[in-house]
Amino acid sequence: LIYGVRMSGPEGPALLRTLCSHAHNMARNNPACGVVAADLSPDDPAAAAIPSWRRFSCDEDVWCIKNLSDSNAASSSSDWPASAPPGSVLFVDPREF
Repeated sequence: LIYGVRMSGPEGPALLRTLCSHAHNMARNNPACGVVAADLSPDDPAAAAIPSWRRFSCDEDVWCIKNLSDSNAASSSSDWPASAPPGSVLFVDPREF
Protein backbone atom coordinates (compact mmCIF):
# COMPACT_ATOMS: atom_id res chain seq x y z
CA LEU A 1 0.00 0.00 0.00
CA ILE A 2 1.42 3.36 -1.03
CA TYR A 3 -0.06 5.99 1.29
CA GLY A 4 0.79 9.45 2.55
CA VAL A 5 2.18 10.42 -0.85
CA ARG A 6 2.89 14.08 -1.49
CA MET A 7 4.35 15.64 -4.61
CA SER A 8 5.91 19.06 -5.13
CA GLY A 9 8.37 20.83 -7.37
CA PRO A 10 9.13 20.41 -11.06
CA GLU A 11 10.65 16.93 -10.55
CA GLY A 12 7.80 15.73 -8.31
CA PRO A 13 5.95 13.71 -10.98
CA ALA A 14 9.14 11.96 -12.15
CA LEU A 15 10.14 11.12 -8.57
CA LEU A 16 6.68 9.76 -7.81
CA ARG A 17 6.70 7.58 -10.95
CA THR A 18 10.11 6.26 -9.87
CA LEU A 19 8.72 5.45 -6.40
CA CYS A 20 5.81 3.57 -7.99
CA SER A 21 8.20 1.66 -10.25
CA HIS A 22 10.30 0.69 -7.22
CA ALA A 23 7.21 -0.49 -5.30
CA HIS A 24 6.12 -2.50 -8.36
CA ASN A 25 9.52 -4.18 -8.66
CA MET A 26 9.56 -5.03 -4.94
CA ALA A 27 6.06 -6.51 -5.21
CA ARG A 28 7.01 -8.64 -8.23
CA ASN A 29 9.86 -10.16 -6.20
CA ASN A 30 7.56 -11.02 -3.28
CA PRO A 31 5.27 -14.00 -4.02
CA ALA A 32 3.03 -13.05 -1.07
CA CYS A 33 2.14 -9.69 -2.64
CA GLY A 34 -0.97 -9.75 -4.80
CA VAL A 35 -1.54 -6.07 -5.48
CA VAL A 36 0.06 -2.64 -5.17
CA ALA A 37 -2.48 0.04 -4.26
CA ALA A 38 -2.17 3.79 -3.76
CA ASP A 39 -4.46 5.79 -1.49
CA LEU A 40 -5.30 9.09 -3.21
CA SER A 41 -8.28 11.38 -3.44
CA PRO A 42 -9.69 11.97 -6.95
CA ASP A 43 -8.57 15.61 -6.93
CA ASP A 44 -5.03 14.91 -5.67
CA PRO A 45 -2.40 16.24 -8.14
CA ALA A 46 -0.27 13.17 -7.40
CA ALA A 47 -2.92 10.98 -9.06
CA ALA A 48 -1.72 12.11 -12.50
CA ALA A 49 1.78 10.78 -11.79
CA ILE A 50 0.77 7.36 -10.44
CA PRO A 51 0.44 4.67 -13.12
CA SER A 52 -3.05 3.19 -13.24
CA TRP A 53 -5.28 1.19 -15.51
CA ARG A 54 -8.68 2.73 -16.10
CA ARG A 55 -10.48 -0.61 -15.91
CA PHE A 56 -9.09 -1.20 -12.39
CA SER A 57 -9.77 2.33 -11.15
CA CYS A 58 -12.78 4.53 -10.64
CA ASP A 59 -13.34 8.09 -9.47
CA GLU A 60 -15.08 7.02 -6.28
CA ASP A 61 -13.77 3.67 -5.03
CA VAL A 62 -15.77 1.85 -2.36
CA TRP A 63 -13.88 1.23 0.86
CA CYS A 64 -14.73 -1.04 3.78
CA ILE A 65 -13.74 0.77 6.95
CA LYS A 66 -13.49 -1.02 10.29
CA ASN A 67 -14.31 0.92 13.44
CA LEU A 68 -11.23 0.74 15.69
CA SER A 69 -12.75 2.17 18.88
CA ASP A 70 -13.77 -0.10 21.76
CA SER A 71 -16.88 1.94 22.60
CA ASN A 72 -19.17 -0.63 20.96
CA ALA A 73 -17.18 -3.76 21.90
CA ALA A 74 -20.34 -5.60 22.98
CA SER A 75 -21.94 -5.32 19.55
CA SER A 76 -19.94 -6.96 16.74
CA SER A 77 -22.43 -5.71 14.13
CA SER A 78 -21.26 -2.13 14.72
CA ASP A 79 -17.63 -2.90 13.78
CA TRP A 80 -18.25 -1.96 10.14
CA PRO A 81 -19.86 1.43 9.44
CA ALA A 82 -22.49 1.44 6.70
CA SER A 83 -20.74 4.19 4.75
CA ALA A 84 -17.86 6.60 5.14
CA PRO A 85 -18.63 10.26 5.80
CA PRO A 86 -18.28 12.47 2.71
CA GLY A 87 -14.93 14.17 2.28
CA SER A 88 -11.85 14.26 0.13
CA VAL A 89 -9.49 12.55 2.60
CA LEU A 90 -9.67 8.96 3.78
CA PHE A 91 -7.02 7.47 6.07
CA VAL A 92 -6.15 3.84 5.40
CA ASP A 93 -4.38 2.07 8.25
CA PRO A 94 -1.52 0.05 6.69
CA ARG A 95 -1.66 -2.41 9.61
CA GLU A 96 -4.92 -3.74 8.15
CA PHE A 97 -3.08 -5.05 5.08
